[in-house]
Amino acid sequence: MEPTRREPFLDVTLHAGDSLYLPRGFIHAPTTQDSHSIHITLGAEPVTWEHLLREILKDSLSQQQIFREAVPPEFGSLTPGQLSALAGSILEALSEEIVKPKSNRKRREIRSEISEGMRFVLRSRLLRSLTLSNCIISSSLAMISSIWILYVVRDLQWSSTASGIVLGVGSAGSLVGSFFIKWSVERFGAFRIMLVSVAFYGPCELTTVMVGRGAMGQVLVGLSFFLLTVCAIVNNTVQRTLRQALCPPELLGRMNASVRWLQWTLTPLGALGGGWVGSHLGLQNAILCGSSGLIVAAVLLFLSPLRTENSLLRPGPELATAQETS
Repeated sequence: MEPTRREPFLDVTLHAGDSLYLPRGFIHAPTTQDSHSIHITLGAEPVTWEHLLREILKDSLSQQQIFREAVPPEFGSLTPGQLSALAGSILEALSEEIVKPKSNRKRREIRSEISEGMRFVLRSRLLRSLTLSNCIISSSLAMISSIWILYVVRDLQWSSTASGIVLGVGSAGSLVGSFFIKWSVERFGAFRIMLVSVAFYGPCELTTVMVGRGAMGQVLVGLSFFLLTVCAIVNNTVQRTLRQALCPPELLGRMNASVRWLQWTLTPLGALGGGWVGSHLGLQNAILCGSSGLIVAAVLLFLSPLRTENSLLRPGPELATAQETS
C-alpha cells in the first residue's frame, strides 16, 4: 500500500512457495483466508547516504586535522563566503576519506594484538602454569558434565527433581565461597588457598561414583558439589587476581583473551571425550577419567613455579621478565 493511498495498491493471494517483493517505502498487511498460514518477512536494508556518512565520519573525525580544530567564536557571524570556504574544506577532507583505499590495517592490528597476548602468556612461567592448569580443569569438568546427568538418572535412578535439587544445592556454594575469598587469601596466602581449592575438585567429583542409590547418596553428592563450587569461586577469583597482578595494564585485555581462548578451546574436546568414553567404556569410567584429570591439574599446579613465589599478589620479577619478552 502506498503511503498516500487509501485503497490497496495490490491485492494478491500467495500460495505455498510464492514470494512477493515490496520496494522500500511500501507497507503490507497480510491476512489468512480459510486456514492457518505462516509466512516469513525478510527486510533488506539498503545502504543510504546517512549510513555511508556515519561510517566515514566515525573513522575520519579523529584522523583529519580540520575536524580537531576548535569552532571559531565568530562562527555565527561568518559571511556566506567564509562559510562556503569552511564547507569546502570539510567536504575536501570527507572526499579524501571516501576515495582513500581501504587497507587491512585493522585486521593486521587485531592479529598483532592476538599474537602479542599469546606470546605474553606462553613466555611467562607463572601465567603458563596457571593456563595449563585451567585448560586441564576445563576439559575435565566438561568430560564429567557431558554424561553426569545421564549417569545419575540411569545408573543411580535419580528423579529429575532430585537431580535438580542436588545441582541447586551445589550452585549455592559459589555464593558462600565469595564471602571467604579475601579472608582466606590474607590468612593462608594466594598460592595455598588456590592449591587447596583445586585439590578438592577431583575428590568432590569422585563422590558421584562412590555413592549408592537412595537419598543418602543424593545428600552426599549435594554436599560435595557445594564444596566444589565454594572452591571453584575461590580459585577462579584468586587466579584472575594473580593474572592481573602479573600483567602490565596495557596487556590485560589481550592476556585475558588469550587465556580464555586456550581454556575454552579445550572444553568441547573434553565434552566429546566424555561422550566417547561413556559410550565405549561406561559412564562411570568417564567420570573417573574426568576426576583423574582434575587431580592431575592439582599436581601440576603444586609442582609449578607458583609454589616458590613469595609475593604473588604484587607484580614482581616475573612481571619485569614478561614485559621484556613481550
